[in-house]
Amino acid sequence: MSETEKRGRPAPDKPAGAVFVTVQPLAGDAPLAARWLGALGESRRDLVETVADLTDVELHAALVPGAHSIAALLRHVAGVELWWVRTVLLQSPLDPGTAERFGLSQGPGTILPPPREWGLPQLLALLDEAHGETCLAFRGLDDVALQRPDRPWPGGGRAISPEWILYNLLDHLANHRGQIAMLKRLIRHRGGETGPGTP
Repeated sequence: MSETEKRGRPAPDKPAGAVFVTVQPLAGDAPLAARWLGALGESRRDLVETVADLTDVELHAALVPGAHSIAALLRHVAGVELWWVRTVLLQSPLDPGTAERFGLSQGPGTILPPPREWGLPQLLALLDEAHGETCLAFRGLDDVALQRPDRPWPGGGRAISPEWILYNLLDHLANHRGQIAMLKRLIRHRGGETGPGTP
C-alpha cells in the first residue's frame, strides 16, 4: 500500500475493505487555510516519497548539458515557496544569505543548481524550512482575510488574495513533482543502459 493510500481515513459507514482518501485539514488553523495547507502538505509528502530513494549521483544528474537536475528542482520548489510567503504574503524582503541558500539570488524564476556536495538531507531541510514558514504565516488568517485580494502582484497592476498564493504554491509544487518523477524514471532507465550510477 502506498503512503498516499495509508493516509486515507476510514469513514464510519464505509463498506468493509473500502478506503476513502480525503484531504486532511491542518489542525489548529481556520477552516479554509487548514484545508489548503492540508492539500499542500499532501502534495509535499508525495514529492518527498518520490525522491526518498535517490542517490546523490541521481539527484545531481543532468540528462543533457544545461538541463535541470532533480536537486536543482527541489531547491527551486523550496525557494519559490519561501519567496511567495516572505516577499508577497508578508511583504518582507529576503536577506542576501537566505536568497543565496534557496537559489533566489537571481529571482524566483531562475533555477540554479545547489552545491554539488548537497545531498537529500540538505535539500529536504530547505523544503521543511520553507513549508514551516508557510504554515506559520497562514495560521493567523481567518477565512475572510484569506480570501481578501489585498496583496500586490509582484509585477504590479493587480492584487491577489492569500488564498491565491496557496493555490499557486500547490500548482507549482504539483507541476515540478511530476517533472521530478519523470526525470527519476529517465535517469534510472539511462543508468540501466550505461551502467549503475552513471550520471
